[in-house]
Amino acid sequence: MNEENYTEQYKGIIMLRKGRKDDEDIWFATVGNQLVSDGAYKTKEELIESLENLNLGTVCKIISGAFGRMIELSNKNGKQ
Repeated sequence: MNEENYTEQYKGIIMLRKGRKDDEDIWFATVGNQLVSDGAYKTKEELIESLENLNLGTVCKIISGAFGRMIELSNKNGKQ
């Protein structure tokens, strides 16, 4: 994959994202607007390995991101 920016769904609600910082590819994970990975990683495989070893902080970030996204969609649907 040679795309500079890339997004892929992972395990339902987690989005794996590829971007660039300081002319290097980075990978990170989000749920809604919430960063749920423990920082940025050089490869998608490193990111996935990190996500497979969940800790309480990561679980809380995932839940927070999911609730934030739910509220965002609820507000958007209410305006229509």
